[in-house]
Amino acid sequence: MTTTTLETNAMRACLRLTPDHRLMLKDAAGVLVTPLSGRAWLTMEGDPRDIDLRPGMPYTIERDGLTLVNAFEPGVLRVSIPRARVSAWRRWAAGIWDLVMIFAEARAQARLARVNRHLW
Repeated sequence: MTTTTLETNAMRACLRLTPDHRLMLKDAAGVLVTPLSGRAWLTMEGDPRDIDLRPGMPYTIERDGLTLVNAFEPGVLRVSIPRARVSAWRRWAAGIWDLVMIFAEARAQARLARVNRHLW
């Protein structure tokens, strides 16, 4: 069986799971897990329940500790980490990147407008 450990420095990830593949999350309280396709089950350390995850049904992990997600059938799983769990420098960098993208888009639109004026 293959095990994937997801680091909590990414805000969102999509992973392909197969029945011989398992996802391991450590201290993931508040992390949102959503199967996009296929079925899986989730088990949290210290919780006797097994949570059945069906496509399109999000589930928020309720406690820290070890959480395992196993696939019943092949599928894709989206894992979203709440913004509060992301480090301050990463939020700062994401904000700077958003500003850069806004300016780049405005510049590209201005260039397109100039090209369109010359063509017509």
